[in-house]
Amino acid sequence: MLFVNTNPTYKIYQTDDFESIEPLGYEKTAVGYRIQKPAMKYVVFAEPYSDSWALPGSTKLQFPVNAWEYVGGNEIKRENTILPGYIISFLTLFILAAMLIRNRL
Repeated sequence: MLFVNTNPTYKIYQTDDFESIEPLGYEKTAVGYRIQKPAMKYVVFAEPYSDSWALPGSTKLQFPVNAWEYVGGNEIKRENTILPGYIISFLTLFILAAMLIRNRL
């Protein structure tokens, strides 16, 4: 047996008090989501919490949810927090390889 949820669901909401929320219009882009300008004070993104989600121009709230006090901006996207780790790993590998080659000569 297969049950289908016929109620509409959304990824992005707006609210003034976190007690009642309303859906906020959005479209998916290659790097995140482009939102309509909210009429309420807060924007809530219903994805698993991550510090890497950002709404540039708005203030991220200190809750374990993806929520911002809307000041400006219209695109929710991931900030690139992985790149520094890759750079450090590559440099470490390069240094170790250079040391190995130097010791063999």
